[in-house]
Amino acid sequence: MTKKCKRTAIGLVTGFANGLFGSGGGTIVVPAMERFLGEEEHKAHATAIAVILPLSLLSLGVYLWKADLGAVWRIAFWASAGAALSERSCCSVSAGCGCTAFLGHSCLRRQ
Repeated sequence: MTKKCKRTAIGLVTGFANGLFGSGGGTIVVPAMERFLGEEEHKAHATAIAVILPLSLLSLGVYLWKADLGAVWRIAFWASAGAALSERSCCSVSAGCGCTAFLGHSCLRRQ
């Protein structure tokens, strides 16, 4: 199988998982890029992170097109409040760690 075919297959599987679960494509694309394409770990992670912005913008467009904007703003508000609470609780456990809600697990793991 050529490298181009492998990239296409990895992209399709990752996109399918992302669409099915709403997230989690990085858990597929990073190991697949390392194993099947021979990419270095940091390069595979960087590629996965670079994919997040276009996918997020696409998702935002779909939500704005299909969803009730009032509901979107309420969800955004409560998600932000939850992230702020998580940040606060994480940093109270480990003073000055500066972690965010997304990185809370790694912050607590450093203990």
